[in-house]
Amino acid sequence: MQDFSNCRRGALLLGAALLAATSVMAQSYTYRNESFEGAEWATKGASVTSATGQWSTNNNVSDKSVAHDGAASLYMAKKAGITLPVLNEGAGSLIYWVKAQNRTVNVEISTDNATWTPVESYKDKANAWTKHTVTINNPEVRYIRISTTSNSQAYFDDILVTKLDGTDGDGNVVVSNINLPYFVHDFEDNTTYPGDKTSASTESAFTVTGQGEWKYLNAYRGTNEQYIPDGSGASLRMLKSGSYIISPVLTDGVNKVIFDEGRAKGELKLYTSTDGGATWTLASTVTCSNHNEVTVGEKTVNRVKLANEDTSDADIDNFTVTGFPSGTPATVSTGNATDITSSTAVVTGTITDKGDRNLVEQGVCWSITGDPTVSRNAVKAPLDNFTVTLTGLPASSTVNYRAYAITMAGVAYGETRSLTTAAPTVPVVTTGEVKIDDVRTDEVSIYVCTTGTVVSDGGVAVSEAGIVYSTSPTPTIADSKEKASLLPGGNYVVYIPLQPDTKYYFRAYATNSVGTAYGDEVSYTTGAIVVPEYPHNAYYCDPSGDDATADGSEAKPFYSLQKAVDKVVPGDVIYMNAGTYKYNTRINISTIGEKGSGMIRLESRGGRAVLDFSAMAVADANQGIRMCSSYWHVYGLDIVGAGDNGMLIERNKPTGGSYADIAANVDQAHDNIIENCNFIRNADTGLQLKNLAANNKIINCDAYYNTDPGHGNADGFAVKLSHGDGNYFYGCRAWQNSDDGWDQFIKKDGGFPDDITTTLDYCWAFKNGYLENGTKGSGNGNGFKMGSNQGRNNVILNRCMAFENLNKSFDQNHNTGNMILNNCSGYATKDTSGKSRYSYRLDEAVASGHEIRLTNCVAISDGISDRNKSAYAPHSVTGKLVTCDLNTLPADYRSVNVDEALAARNADGTLPVIDFLRPTEGNKKFIDMGTPVSPYTGESRWSEGIKYNGSAPDLGYYESENAQSGIGTITSVTASSRLSLVQAHCGLVIIQIDNVLSTDELTLNVYDMEGRVVAARQFNGSTTSINLPAVNGILIINVTGRDLNESVKVTL
Repeated sequence: MQDFSNCRRGALLLGAALLAATSVMAQSYTYRNESFEGAEWATKGASVTSATGQWSTNNNVSDKSVAHDGAASLYMAKKAGITLPVLNEGAGSLIYWVKAQNRTVNVEISTDNATWTPVESYKDKANAWTKHTVTINNPEVRYIRISTTSNSQAYFDDILVTKLDGTDGDGNVVVSNINLPYFVHDFEDNTTYPGDKTSASTESAFTVTGQGEWKYLNAYRGTNEQYIPDGSGASLRMLKSGSYIISPVLTDGVNKVIFDEGRAKGELKLYTSTDGGATWTLASTVTCSNHNEVTVGEKTVNRVKLANEDTSDADIDNFTVTGFPSGTPATVSTGNATDITSSTAVVTGTITDKGDRNLVEQGVCWSITGDPTVSRNAVKAPLDNFTVTLTGLPASSTVNYRAYAITMAGVAYGETRSLTTAAPTVPVVTTGEVKIDDVRTDEVSIYVCTTGTVVSDGGVAVSEAGIVYSTSPTPTIADSKEKASLLPGGNYVVYIPLQPDTKYYFRAYATNSVGTAYGDEVSYTTGAIVVPEYPHNAYYCDPSGDDATADGSEAKPFYSLQKAVDKVVPGDVIYMNAGTYKYNTRINISTIGEKGSGMIRLESRGGRAVLDFSAMAVADANQGIRMCSSYWHVYGLDIVGAGDNGMLIERNKPTGGSYADIAANVDQAHDNIIENCNFIRNADTGLQLKNLAANNKIINCDAYYNTDPGHGNADGFAVKLSHGDGNYFYGCRAWQNSDDGWDQFIKKDGGFPDDITTTLDYCWAFKNGYLENGTKGSGNGNGFKMGSNQGRNNVILNRCMAFENLNKSFDQNHNTGNMILNNCSGYATKDTSGKSRYSYRLDEAVASGHEIRLTNCVAISDGISDRNKSAYAPHSVTGKLVTCDLNTLPADYRSVNVDEALAARNADGTLPVIDFLRPTEGNKKFIDMGTPVSPYTGESRWSEGIKYNGSAPDLGYYESENAQSGIGTITSVTASSRLSLVQAHCGLVIIQIDNVLSTDELTLNVYDMEGRVVAARQFNGSTTSINLPAVNGILIINVTGRDLNESVKVTL
C-alpha cells in the first residue's frame, strides 16, 4: 500500500495558497467606479469589501440623504478618512466628486502604506458637488488615502482610479494621459481676436481656419511684456469683473484645458458645455500660476469658456484644449540604436502609416524594465526628422526603447527593442561665460557670475558640481571652488567673490563615482574697485541730551533720534550713547544709503541703547521705528513697548495707494542689516518685513514677550503678507510671543508676488503662544510658521531649532511653496489640552514644481502617533526625508532643559553655547550620519549652508568636533592699545579707536600677507565698519591719522 500523505499535504497547501491568492486578488482594486450604493457600505467597521475591492473605512459609512449620482454617497464622519483597495497596477488618475462645507480635504499616495506623500490639498467651502481629477501616473503607488482635517460635513461619491494608460477595469478610456491638442492659441496673429479694448466691449466672434468660431468679451490683444509669460509679442488681456474667451465647438470631448497666466495671481473660472455653448456648468475655479492645467476628463463636453470674474485683470497665453483619442492611429517602426555611450544613444523611428488624424508628436521612449511608454522618459523628435538622442541612460544596463507617434487618434508604438550601455565614465561638463555681477560687487570684492552645464552624468548620478577657479591656469577641486545646485537640464549658476585687478581662470566641474571631470577653461580679469567719497559725518544722541541746544555733536548730542536721522546722508553714522530713551512718537527712517562705506550706521555706544516707547498708544501706525530706507546698519538697540511693531521695514504705500505704487519704490526697504537688537513687549510683532521689503539681513537679534491687547496676534519676527524676496535671518531667537516665533503668512491680494524665498540659519523658536507670565495666549503658538494657502512661500531653514511652542514647532500652515529643512531639531512634550501640538507638521500637498524636503533633521519622539498615549507631541511629515531621525529620545542628548535657551548671548552678540539638544559625546546615531547638502535654488547668498566636519554632516542642529558656525568669523585678533574690533558677521567688522576726536580724519587699510591692499576706507571719528573679504587666512588691519599708526592682525 502506497503512502500518499505527503501528496495530500502538498495538495492542501497548494489549495490554501491558491485560495489566499484568490482572496488577495478579490480584495485588491478592480479599477472600477465605486458609487457607495451597496448594502455593505451601510455598516460601520474598520473596512468594507465591495465589488471594487477592500477599503479601509475607519467607520465611515454611506448616507442616502445626499448623493452626486444614484441614491447614496460616502459620509466622512471620521476625519481619518478612507484608504482605497490595493492598487496592484499602480495609479493613473484619481477621479472623485466631493461636497463639503468648510472642510480641508487631503489626498495622499503611498507605495508601502506607511510613508505618505500629499498630492492634493484644498479647503472646500462651496457645499456643492464638484469633480476633482488628480493626476498621479506612478506605477509604484499601491495606496491612496482621502481624509479631511475635521469630522463630518463632507460627502464623497463616484471614486475611480484609472490604470496608467487612463483606462478603467473594463478598458474604457476615462482620462487620456496623452495631450492631444485641438489647437494652441498663442495670440500672435492679431486677426484672430479683438485688437483693443473698444472692439472687445461687446461679444465678438472670430473664425479661425481649421479650428472654428471663437468668442470674446472684454478680452483683447495685450502687449505689456511684463505680463506675457512666454516672452512673445502678445497675450490675451482679460479685464476684471466680466470677461471671457469661448473655444470653438470640439468634436472629441475635453480632457484638459491648459494655459499660461502672466500675473500668476487671481482666480479664473472654467465653464464647460455639452450643447455647444447654449448652457454652461462651472467646472473649476483656477487659482492662477504662471502655468495652469485643469483636467476636465469628459467626453460629452464640446465647448469651454474661461472667464475672469475676479477683481483684477488677467493675461493669458498659449490657450490649449486637449481631447480624447478618436480615429485610426498611426503605424510606427522602431529603428536601430547607434553611437551608444555610458549614458546616451542615438535612435531612429519610422512612421509607415499616418492613420486618419493629424500628427501631433513623434519620438522615442525608454525604460529599464517592461515596455516603455510616453508617460516617462520620452524624447521628442522633429516632425521632419525621426531621430533622437536618448540621454540620462544608466551605465552598464540593458535599456528598452521604442518609437512612438501621437495623433488625435492616440499614441501608437513601434516594436520594443533593447540596447546595452557602456560602463560608467566621468561626467561631461561645459563651462559658461563669466560676467560681473553688479548687485553683489562691493568695495571689497568683485563678484562674477558663471555657469556650468552637466551634458552627461556618465551613466551614474552626479554627486557634486560647481566651478573651480584660481589665479593660475587649469584649476582643480584642490583650488578654490563653489558648489552649485543642479537645475533641470543639468544647468547651474554660481557667484564668486574675487580680488580687483587680478586675472582668474575658471572651469566647471562635476563629480560622480568614477571621478571628476572639468569643462573648458575660461579666464577673466577683474578691474579696479572705485570707492566713492562720503563725508562720514558722525551724530550723537544721549539720554541726557537737550534738543533745544543740541547740534548732534559729541559735545552737544541730541535726545531725539529723529533729529539725528533727519540729518544723515550716505556714509554717516549715528551713535546712541548707552541708556534709556523714552519716546512717544514713531521714528521714521527714509534716507537711502549706499552699499559698502555708503551705508548709514545707527549703533549703540558704550553699552545698549534702550528705546522705550511704552508711552505710545496702541495703534496700527505706532511702530517704534519704521524703515523705508535701504543700506542702513542698525546695531545694539533694544526697542521696547511700541504701540505696534517694534520695527517695521517696508516700502512706502501712499494713502489710497496700490501694489503698483509700492512696486515703483524700488530704492526702498532693501539691503538693511539689523544686528544684535532686541524687540521686547511691543503691541504687535517685534520686527516685521512687508510691502516688498527684500534682501534684508537680520543678525543675532532676539524678539520676546511681544503681545497685542488680545494676546493672539503678535509674533517675534514676521516676513509676511506682502514681503519681498531674499530676506535672511542668522542667529536669531524668538520666544514667548503671543502668536508665532516666525510668521511667514503670505498673501497675494492686490497683485503682490509669490514664489519668493526667505532663508534662516541658526535660529531658535521656543515657547511661542505663551505669555510672559507663562499662561497661554490666544494666538496660534507656532515656532516657524512657513506660509499660508494663499500663495507659494519658499522657506529654507538651515540648522534651526524649534521646541516647546504651544502648538506646532515647524508648521506648514497650508503653504504650497518649497519648505527645505536641513539639520533642524524639533522637540515638544506631551500636551493633550489641544490637538495641534506637533514637533513637525508638514503634511499637505504643495504646488507643482515645489517640495517638502527634510535632510538630516531630528525630533524627540517615542514613535507613538497617538498623542494621548505618547510621552511627546507627534510629528507628521510627508514629502522627501533624507537621513532624518524623528524618533530620537532624551537619552540621546546632553540636556533637554529648555530653559538653557534663555542664556545670555556672548559679548559679541552670538548665540550662547548650551547643552540643550546637543547629542551626547560620541553618539553614533548622530555623528557623520547625515547627507551633504548643496545650496538650494533661491537660498540667500549670505547663507552659510551646511558646513560639516568628518565624512558627512551630523544629524540635527549641532555639528561635532567644534565646527565653526559663523559668517566670516574672526578666530583670533592680536592685541592693540587703541584698536578694538567687534565681529558683526556677514563679513562686517566694527572698528573702534580710542583717544581720537570726531573731527579727526583717519585712513583704514586692510592688507593680505603679500602686502596687497584688499580693502580701504577714509573716515572721521572713533568708529567705522568694513566688510572683510571672503577669504581664509591672515589679514592686517591698519589705521592711521593724527598721532596714530596702529595695526592688528586677524585670522579668518
